[in-house]
Amino acid sequence: MNKKKIRCELTGSDLYLYGPINPMSWEEYDEKITAKEVREALGKVPGDKLTVHLNSPGGDAFEANAIANLLKSSKKHITIIVEGIAASGATAILCSGNENLAYKNAMFLIHGASTFIYGNAKELRSAADELDIVDKAQLENYRTRWKGTDDELNEQLEKGTFFSADEALKFGLIDKIIDQEETAEDEKEPESNEEVVSAEAKAPDRSVFENLCKAWKEI
Repeated sequence: MNKKKIRCELTGSDLYLYGPINPMSWEEYDEKITAKEVREALGKVPGDKLTVHLNSPGGDAFEANAIANLLKSSKKHITIIVEGIAASGATAILCSGNENLAYKNAMFLIHGASTFIYGNAKELRSAADELDIVDKAQLENYRTRWKGTDDELNEQLEKGTFFSADEALKFGLIDKIIDQEETAEDEKEPESNEEVVSAEAKAPDRSVFENLCKAWKEI
């Protein structure tokens, strides 16, 4: 029997969260993110800085909020890099970052809470009330970063909105877009100025030559 993998990998100060967010062990997911795994990983992070590499379609809202609160309460400086998608519950995790970055082709999705239910009218009304509570909790997450108005935020949540990296930057979900070309340039070794310094050091002092000419004319 194949053992299911829980995708929450810590390498030094880099935590990779790839996959859906779901605490249920019986779900048929090869890779998933759980609060338990994040908590265990946080206990092994060296130093006071952590970079979270996020690529998740979202999942369980309660588990996502638990992960977000674990990151916030860790007292570490959290940098989150969206490497593919931060959708649904994953955006709650995104809102826990002190600094959020994303690649140009990254995608984002926020929406109101949803669920599956079977039952009578009373149970359905009760479920709707519960979803309203979840929505209010999610609003608390987004308001920590949202640069637009509350009306704009409510509108985006009601219709369910996909954002590009540019739009996520505009509304404050991220702080910076990673330019891969700029990153490649930054990784290049800076040109040495030793040759310039050497050439300047070997160049003749022009003032000495001019003073000699002046002295010869005066003789």
